[in-house]
Amino acid sequence: MPFLQHLDHWLFHLINRDLAGPGWDPFMTWLSGNKAFYPLLLILASVVVKKGRSRGAAFVMVAVLAALVAGDGVAAPLKEFWQRPRPAMTLPDVRLVAGNGHGLTAMPSGHATTWGALAIVVWLFCRRAGWLGIPMALLVGYSRIYLAFIIPLMWWRDGCLEH
Repeated sequence: MPFLQHLDHWLFHLINRDLAGPGWDPFMTWLSGNKAFYPLLLILASVVVKKGRSRGAAFVMVAVLAALVAGDGVAAPLKEFWQRPRPAMTLPDVRLVAGNGHGLTAMPSGHATTWGALAIVVWLFCRRAGWLGIPMALLVGYSRIYLAFIIPLMWWRDGCLEH
């Protein structure tokens, strides 16, 4: 596990410190969560339902279900299982831009998991729009590391095999 731990910390510091800069901070903070998100999402859902009729309504229902399952059914139980602390709690030289996030556990990111599920739903319903959803999901995941809310690798943890 020392190799994975080293790789994990190196990748985290690369994104959080070495590739970071004040010019990117507002964009990464906005990507990771902003006040306009839910109103814009409601407007977008309304437009999709109005234009797409029954297919649009099905898309919105599947997207909502996928987001709920990804966040509450996948990410939350895995966070509880892994109990991976937020980077600022365990690593030196963490660059905090927007605080330390909410809660004590970091992996997997609920934001990134939800955006990944939404990107898949968008891809399944409309391939052309899927090309926008996938990069958006990757950017949200990147922003979570950039802002020090999560550490990149989730598939290891000291003592994780003891569970």
